[in-house]
Amino acid sequence: MKFSAVLPFIDWTPDLAPIEGPGLFDILNVYPIGNGYQPFRQFSAFTNAIGARCQGAFAAKDDSANAANFAGDATKLYRLGTDNEWDDVSRSGSAYSTGIDEFWSFAQFGANIIALNGADAPQKYVIGSSTEFGALGGTPPVARYIAVVRDFVLLGNLASGASKVHWSAFNNSEGWTVGTDQSDEQAFPDGGWVQGLVGGEVGYVIQERSIRRLTYVGGDIIFQIDEVEKLRGTRAPKSIVPVGGTFFYLGQDGFYWFMGESSKPIGSEKVDRWFYDNVDQSYLYRVVGAADPRRRMVLWAFPSTATADGTPDTIIGYRWDIDRWFRVGTVVDFLFQATTQGYTLEDLDSVSASIDDLPASLDSALWVGGALQLAAFGTGFRLGYFDGDTMAATLSTQEKALGEGKIVKVTNSTPIVDASTATVAPGLRDRAAGAVSYGDAAAMEATGDCPVRGAGRFVSARLTIPAGTEWTRAQAVRVEGRQVGVR
Repeated sequence: MKFSAVLPFIDWTPDLAPIEGPGLFDILNVYPIGNGYQPFRQFSAFTNAIGARCQGAFAAKDDSANAANFAGDATKLYRLGTDNEWDDVSRSGSAYSTGIDEFWSFAQFGANIIALNGADAPQKYVIGSSTEFGALGGTPPVARYIAVVRDFVLLGNLASGASKVHWSAFNNSEGWTVGTDQSDEQAFPDGGWVQGLVGGEVGYVIQERSIRRLTYVGGDIIFQIDEVEKLRGTRAPKSIVPVGGTFFYLGQDGFYWFMGESSKPIGSEKVDRWFYDNVDQSYLYRVVGAADPRRRMVLWAFPSTATADGTPDTIIGYRWDIDRWFRVGTVVDFLFQATTQGYTLEDLDSVSASIDDLPASLDSALWVGGALQLAAFGTGFRLGYFDGDTMAATLSTQEKALGEGKIVKVTNSTPIVDASTATVAPGLRDRAAGAVSYGDAAAMEATGDCPVRGAGRFVSARLTIPAGTEWTRAQAVRVEGRQVGVR
């Protein structure tokens, strides 16, 4: 009896059993769309290098909507110039003392860019007038994290107490005297260290085992503080990714989306077990997340168990609008949202001597001033974007019993993908207790077929698309063959 079956590329759910399951066995270097996947593009460096590993970056705009990108390493702070060169804008005198396991945290309050690293006095750079950072006025406390909540600057994880927060005077980023103009501090009796802050109309304090909401009420109370999540927080401070009035984070047992009142588990029975099986937990502090607003996704770069020194070598991503996950194999030091600076055709001469050598196509959002763009620092300490050639992509389908429980012989496959070059390998096994055995990969012929061969009770297919191949959609693999009953 002959058969023909379409094995679609649906959700990637490595936590679930692969046979007759609701998701895919594996994917790499692709991201999900409504009815398939698109290619993830290679990291392409765009600037010169800063002095050492990036330990924080931030995008800002001035009152005229001019972009300003900042970055920091262990000892220096930098601003990106219009020539795409990083300028050292560190304070005069002594170098900074950012710990190897620490990061810079930034916020913008009016024209002031405030930066802190948990070791040095908070720093200030005034867009439009400063040429270097200097100490923030008012003697603010040394702290690790910062956010702007309404008309206040909020600092968290203070040198005087890791479970404390301190907010500035009303509408004054340089007023820090407790009891003056509503400036105050608060220590939390439980929940562990403050691990991050999220600002906005209300503020959120994320601790190791608690999430608290700060609501401005004024008067003697100033902020009403409510514990909205108990026994839930994060050990990975840079995993906290604000999006609108919500934020994503890596919890003690998986990934969550906090939506104002409570946290929604987004990785449960999908990717949480896979993640904790594959992350090097001794380097959880190197997990760093960022949102890609154009594609409605949030991504976390993390060091896998294969890394030797804690450098993130894998990205796991989540599209929040369609509730689907993906993964990418690439090495970066830091992820963040950069603000593009804007270029005319004449300005492109400062980027490359030839249009053919530009790091991104001319229709990329990279060239549009003020656009938020997912960016990264590579291990060469250079800022860049994921706008290069397509990465080598792999998608493995569901496993199906296509012969009513009998052994089947697969004779052909047809990938439903708009790539001109691809291969398909049949995945076969006789029983659930066995391992999948992939047969020889067959190249795509002029007809679009990949003539594969193999026999087994459970059938899947692995599609591979070479790096540099231009394509836009992979949907499924059709497999054909016949039932043979026994070997």
